[in-house]
Amino acid sequence: MHDGFENEVKDRPRSDQEPTKLNDQEIKILEFCKEPHSKKEIMEYMEYKHARNFTMLYLKPLLEKRLLQMTIPEKPNHKNQKYVSI
Repeated sequence: MHDGFENEVKDRPRSDQEPTKLNDQEIKILEFCKEPHSKKEIMEYMEYKHARNFTMLYLKPLLEKRLLQMTIPEKPNHKNQKYVSI
């Protein structure tokens, strides 16, 4: 893992809130998503099997924190949807 990335992301301020604190799993997802990946690819990488739980625990919070974005935001459930870190 890139040594400076963890601290950089953990303390990255958003314009509307205090600095964002991330757990190790969130940092791992953001590192992996430097290139766009599907939810399935991210889940396989993270060795997570339950899509709904994965979405609620990791993807949704990262999207809300504006650290992850959808490649097709106007169609969140599109079959070709991918996620990329910002």
